[in-house]
Amino acid sequence: MRIHTARQNRISTRTSGFTMLEVILAIGLTSLLLAAIYSALDLYWKYTTIGQQQVERAQIARAVFQKISQDLHSVTYMQKTAEEEDSTSDSTDTETEETVIEVTNPDDAYTSSNIGVFGDAQS
Repeated sequence: MRIHTARQNRISTRTSGFTMLEVILAIGLTSLLLAAIYSALDLYWKYTTIGQQQVERAQIARAVFQKISQDLHSVTYMQKTAEEEDSTSDSTDTETEETVIEVTNPDDAYTSSNIGVFGDAQS
């Protein structure tokens, strides 16, 4: 038979659990882990936003260059007809005529045949 001493009774009656130091360490380590996760997610969000903005700028620039390219490819040149050349050469033969400056509507300038170059990707 075993005789229980006072020391053995104190040890056996002690309840199991965490000490205050263990709880404080666990809370501290958890806080550090959460702070690291938050900073990583915040950094990821910032870089993602910056990347999306750069992609949008690149898409806009690409669309503008494509539109300019389409406009340049669709430009055509119209040569003056023989009648127009004759009428302009007849009027330059006389030196006594005053020089007349003709003002045209900008909208009409695109449809007139004396420009030579006209058109865009839409027309």
